[in-house]
Amino acid sequence: MQLTRLLASAALVASAAAEFQILSPSSDVWWVAKSLNTLSWTCNDPSAPSNFTVLVANTSPTVLVSPLAIISIQYNYDCSKTITQDQLQAAPGTGYTILFANPLNSSDVSPTSFLSPIFPLLSSASAHGYRPHPGDCPPPPPLIPTKTETDKLPRTQVYASSQQFEIKPLGSTYPTATPGLPSPSASATSSGAGANATQSGSGKNGALSLSAGGAGALLGAVGVAAVGLLGL
Repeated sequence: MQLTRLLASAALVASAAAEFQILSPSSDVWWVAKSLNTLSWTCNDPSAPSNFTVLVANTSPTVLVSPLAIISIQYNYDCSKTITQDQLQAAPGTGYTILFANPLNSSDVSPTSFLSPIFPLLSSASAHGYRPHPGDCPPPPPLIPTKTETDKLPRTQVYASSQQFEIKPLGSTYPTATPGLPSPSASATSSGAGANATQSGSGKNGALSLSAGGAGALLGAVGVAAVGLLGL
């Protein structure tokens, strides 16, 4: 119930700032338990807040009773953050969500509650001056307490909410790419291939140059010999 209301609040905020969003984790970009994981977001959006609190939530109260703050103040200009195993000690499972919330009232992210009901101190008969005497009928029972206020949404302003994602067990492979970040493996492979191609091309060009130089020297020697014979 609580997470549903938080996501509904995030959806309302997202309608006004549709571009500010959490890129990773997501439904196809998972995290690995007890490992380093990457959190990234659209920091260049003009509607992005300057800072926020980062919380993790789960759809199952048996996993997380309420959203847990893992970064109290995160500045937007960082664009991404490495989450260490000390910051998040979550069990492997599904249904996880990352929330960006207003740091000024993030403590209000708590289970929804009612105000304490008002129990009348006196029954309706006693309130009108009735005082019981021996042998009299007992006074009417106390009035049934009613809720003084209906269920309320948490007051916390949620700036963004990630897609539901999975935390895989320790030792699992990482995603091949993280949205918003370059892929180191692809970049390294591309650079290595380019370097090999450059070296191979340079070697071939050098061999061709050497062959051409040798042919020129040979032709020059033949020409000198021919001139010498004519002189004789």
